[in-house]
Amino acid sequence: MRTYGRIWLKNGKWHVATEPHVQLRLKRVFARIGRHGVGTITLSDSPETCRDLQWFCDRYPHDFDNDSAAALRDGARRHRDMLLRLEHIIDPKYVARPFSMVLPPRSYQSKEAEVYLNQGFLLIADDVGLGKTCAAICSFTDPGTLPA
Repeated sequence: MRTYGRIWLKNGKWHVATEPHVQLRLKRVFARIGRHGVGTITLSDSPETCRDLQWFCDRYPHDFDNDSAAALRDGARRHRDMLLRLEHIIDPKYVARPFSMVLPPRSYQSKEAEVYLNQGFLLIADDVGLGKTCAAICSFTDPGTLPA
């Protein structure tokens, strides 16, 4: 099988050395690279980057060493698992865990807290008075978030 270059993981960054015409495509997929970069492209190592890089390599195969190939598969799997967890939480049939509060939170507030507890971060930008503070307090009832 023809390959277009080499990809390796070093010091928490993906390094991509590829042919010029493939590098142009890579810059379209990873817009944060910038159009004027040349030579070896460097990308941060995150599950999302792994998933996109794996998808890119389906179309433009590259050579990997065994450790880098395993790290790419693992990162892409973590990204897929994270999306499946989020899809499960936002499903209308999903019932969030009970949060120990004097007044029970509304279902959407519980789901917001669940998303935060699963992801470790969340930005809620809705109208005033819809319960952003309540969602935050719900998440703080989980012992894993303490001290808050």
